Amino acid sequence: MAQEYLKRELEREHRASAAFQEAALPSRMPIVPGIQFRAIYRAAKAEALVGGDWYDAFRLTDGRIVLSVGDVMGNGLLAAVTMGAVRQALRGAAQILAEPSEILDAADRALRSEQPDGIVTAFVGILDPITLILTYASAGHPPPLLRSAAGDITTLGASGLPLGLRSIYAYASETSHAIILDDSSLIVLYTDGLIEATRDIEVGEQKVRQALQSAEVWNAENPAAVISDHVLDEVLDDVAILSIRIESAAVSVTRPVGLLERDARWAFAVRDSSAAAEARQGIVRVLHQYGAREAEMNVSELVFSELLSNVIRYGSDDVEFALDISGDAPVLHALDRGPGFTYSARPPIDVLSEGGRGLFIVRSLTHDLNVTRRHDGGSHARAVLSFALRAPHPESRVPVSSLPLIV
Repeated sequence: MAQEYLKRELEREHRASAAFQEAALPSRMPIVPGIQFRAIYRAAKAEALVGGDWYDAFRLTDGRIVLSVGDVMGNGLLAAVTMGAVRQALRGAAQILAEPSEILDAADRALRSEQPDGIVTAFVGILDPITLILTYASAGHPPPLLRSAAGDITTLGASGLPLGLRSIYAYASETSHAIILDDSSLIVLYTDGLIEATRDIEVGEQKVRQALQSAEVWNAENPAAVISDHVLDEVLDDVAILSIRIESAAVSVTRPVGLLERDARWAFAVRDSSAAAEARQGIVRVLHQYGAREAEMNVSELVFSELLSNVIRYGSDDVEFALDISGDAPVLHALDRGPGFTYSARPPIDVLSEGGRGLFIVRSLTHDLNVTRRHDGGSHARAVLSFALRAPHPESRVPVSSLPLIV
């Protein structure tokens, strides 16, 4: 009788844990032209081991994609609940910080406030589709692997402490790492159940590398699932795998539908007024093609002018503008090679001063604005325009020369 009761209780906890896991994992992946997200979750055969592995990928309003994978120490219902809470803490922190090491530090504080004894390993990456730069940091998690088209494997190693330990041990907080992705590449994030299934981590890691180098995985519709099939003979612990395939020739976040060339990017010398005017006209043209109204185009021109003025003020000789039209709202990017700075959305102390006034105007005119340092020098401004994209109307396109121009 006691054994039957214990069995029923174990089954009940298993169902509850599985329900928490299913609810906590993302219901859909980001949709970005030229970038493919695939994932697989495999639960352990032993019912008692259902626990706290997760994968996640979601898009910020400015177009960047936040990636995470992690594993809660322990198993059962508590681990599943903790996993859901940590994943949501990472999502919330990313909306404000968008810097991997700081996101992990914020999740560490959240975990310690709710589960003082909890320990979680995690990896967080932020992928920018405009620059194809991946910024990342780790909290004691197995390092993801990056494969190039040539078959070369790069380990995305980092050495931060696990969540739950970062705030209580005195150590210099690790800065985020950054890597420029190849023209064609495949990234694989996973939890330790993948490499520990062989009961020898080194053997497990080698099997994952061999699978990633295979043509079958490289050409697979779901590389995460094929890697799982290659490596796992038996699922001893929960396994979460997230793969991100990038084909930069097809990354078309700035390319209007139906056009083959990347005509939504403009690079020019900041003192070249004719090139600046051409870029402004091009931005207005693309927005008009996607249904922007006259007032919205006028605001967009003003945002462009203020971003350009800011680049000139801070000493960059060249600038690149890009218009991301792949999301719900258009995002205007300005990339420079100046001294580099970050921006927090607050008004200047003196509203009549020039310093900070331009970006304050941009922030007032847009849904969101952030400026981050580029890892190789300069700054990257992202202005999320305050209107939704509409279906393009090719028949209503007008020549560039007929659109208003503000110089």
